[in-house]
Amino acid sequence: MHLEQIKLNFDKRRDTKGLHAILQSGAIDAAEVRIGHSFPDQVRAFYSKHNGLRVDDPRFEILPIDDLSADDQSRIHFATADGIYQICFDCSHLNEAEQWDIIEPETGDRITYTMASFWTNKIWKWLDHGLVFWHGEV
Repeated sequence: MHLEQIKLNFDKRRDTKGLHAILQSGAIDAAEVRIGHSFPDQVRAFYSKHNGLRVDDPRFEILPIDDLSADDQSRIHFATADGIYQICFDCSHLNEAEQWDIIEPETGDRITYTMASFWTNKIWKWLDHGLVFWHGEV
């Protein structure tokens, strides 16, 4: 889990592919209180280092922490792919990795077990290759 690699990966792709991304920074403690859930380690680590991410082409966004909220099913919409597909944390329980599952909210299908897997390989499938990753595949 190398969070510093996220910015380096975007910088490399900006230089070679012209990929434009905006990484934001911010605090997490107040969001946990507001949302009513303590973030697992990997989610906390990501948001402590990067408070959101936006790529214009192909469209992808990880929402800033101030935009996060839990719904009545204990899901937190935290990312949007292709401008319309929501990606959520299932914060109703910790999985076997002691993290929140990352799910496609309409079906409840698990996309991946961890935020580290999400930021190290799932998002690059879309950003580098245009491959849909948000229909549960684990």
